[in-house]
Amino acid sequence: APIVSGPKSTLPLNELFSSYSNQGPEICDDGMDTLMRDLNIDADSGDSLIFCYVMNMQSFNSLTRPEFDSAMTKNSCKNIDDLRRHTDGEISRIKGNGSEYHKFFNFVFKFSNSENPLSRTIAAETATPLIMILIERSSNGNTPVAKKLLEFFKEVRSESSGKVYKRDEWESILPFLEKYRSNLDDYDDAWPTLFDQFQEWYTK
Repeated sequence: APIVSGPKSTLPLNELFSSYSNQGPEICDDGMDTLMRDLNIDADSGDSLIFCYVMNMQSFNSLTRPEFDSAMTKNSCKNIDDLRRHTDGEISRIKGNGSEYHKFFNFVFKFSNSENPLSRTIAAETATPLIMILIERSSNGNTPVAKKLLEFFKEVRSESSGKVYKRDEWESILPFLEKYRSNLDDYDDAWPTLFDQFQEWYTK
């Protein structure tokens, strides 16, 4: 990936943050879009969520000054090029590490509920598109069962007004796909209700 050219590559941290925040207290909207471009991250991809995880952001599309300063200091990043290299490395590491990807996957539940971080549920219309992106990028995202689960989410859950995912359902998705890859022949009912619904749909 190319190094950022121009004045931003030499800006000290306080000025770098201000260049994206337009002198405000947080980087958001157009500033966030510009930051994503400078880091070579597709803002509509799962990589943008990993960036939020790496920066320990508490709200999507809003990077505060304390979050920025903490992440830059913790990871010894002195400029935008350091941050790009670090983020690029972390994206590759997290995608390639099952346990770390699981932590990231669970982070997205709380992150997506930033207005109510203690909530144990998340609306299906919000969660389903995120889950589909995250499953597709997981280590078991291309197995026969994973493909069927994605189909189930798309058909049954994406337009389910009023329906929710529970935290235990969300946190069980990757372990479920780790256990069941080819089929559900040995499925047991010890899983959360979501998977019972999937099993019924799967065997129709």
